[in-house]
Amino acid sequence: MPVGDFKTVGDELLHVAGDTETLFANEGYTVALETKEIGFPFTPTLVCRRGHQTVIVEISSSLDRDHTERWIRYCKSQTADTRFCAVVRSQTGVDQHTMRFAVEKGLGLYVHDDQQLMEVRAPVDLAVHIALPEIVDLATPLRPLLAPAFQKVKGGDWRDGLNEAYLEVEQLAREYLKDGISSGRIVIVTKKRKKTINLAIDAVDKMTLGELKNSFSLIQNQNYKDAIIGSTLAMINKTRIGLAHKRHSKAVEAELRLQVGQNMYAVITCLEELTT
Repeated sequence: MPVGDFKTVGDELLHVAGDTETLFANEGYTVALETKEIGFPFTPTLVCRRGHQTVIVEISSSLDRDHTERWIRYCKSQTADTRFCAVVRSQTGVDQHTMRFAVEKGLGLYVHDDQQLMEVRAPVDLAVHIALPEIVDLATPLRPLLAPAFQKVKGGDWRDGLNEAYLEVEQLAREYLKDGISSGRIVIVTKKRKKTINLAIDAVDKMTLGELKNSFSLIQNQNYKDAIIGSTLAMINKTRIGLAHKRHSKAVEAELRLQVGQNMYAVITCLEELTT
């Protein structure tokens, strides 16, 4: 039964609207019914908000592509995490053309068969702007390192995708540093209890990311590769704090959204150096 008092939903879709409202409310969203806000091209069935995320939901008997396209363009024009979700009443499921359209456009898709509401595809952040290269266009050694991150970013989970790429850089940077120390090419002189000591290999794996970044800055007679890795680690260290510890800060979220594209490309460059 519908929970809210819907004005623009036909009688044949009231049970669908009620179940959809309940679903999003149960997932921690604040749900507003049929809210017309400045800039909206239409009055949506639901506007669901949770943290930085806004999901606009439209409920219908069939997917109106022109109507949906307007919403997608609106979502892509926003500066914060904005998503669109279509809920369709159907007892026969979703046809291939509709599914292809949902994947290509990045919209969420749910189907209600008059018994239950089923998620076909989760909505993704349409407002974040990043265009990654095709994975096949990267050098072969980079593909297994970046494929999981690319998959997450393309699926709309750019935060975890970015963090996944960061982890690859961090791990390879540690191995690079240990190999350099072992071969004698890299010498890092630090001070401990007023004594000057050379960094030992065993200390590298115990370092925090910040300590690893600092170690690269202390390499004597740095070459180009050392400098690229060090600067990338400094970038990662700064943004990792935001990803891990300040996820609820609007200012940090806005900065991360602006930086995600350039940071991913910096990671690609760094991994190219680390794998050659």
